[in-house]
Amino acid sequence: MAKSLEMLYTEHDVIINAVGMTEPINSQMQTNPDLFEKNMRQMVHFIKHYAGHYHHNKEETILLPATGKKSEVLEDVIIKGTQDHHVEFKEMIEKIEKNLDLKEYDLVQKNVKIYVDMLLDHIAV
Repeated sequence: MAKSLEMLYTEHDVIINAVGMTEPINSQMQTNPDLFEKNMRQMVHFIKHYAGHYHHNKEETILLPATGKKSEVLEDVIIKGTQDHHVEFKEMIEKIEKNLDLKEYDLVQKNVKIYVDMLLDHIAV
């Protein structure tokens, strides 16, 4: 289990570093909206596939079952909370993609900020 946890923590670091690029990308909105959209789409793609599919799948298949075996309280609180977070993250990414498609860049920035804050809180747990 220790190697599995180490792998998940390393992936957290990758995700944290990636979402750290949101501020530089946001600064492009006023000066170059096309570049902002291109870079934000790349960020969303990475988050959707790396964090959303690759990493969260590992949490749900490795970490959460092991945690649930230790305690019913952990299962009820941590596991269900984590699974709920994963659903919320997926919904937020879909909302951000829709905002991008509609060129609602102010909403993109607002929703990315909410998403990043939620994700960092999730990682902290």
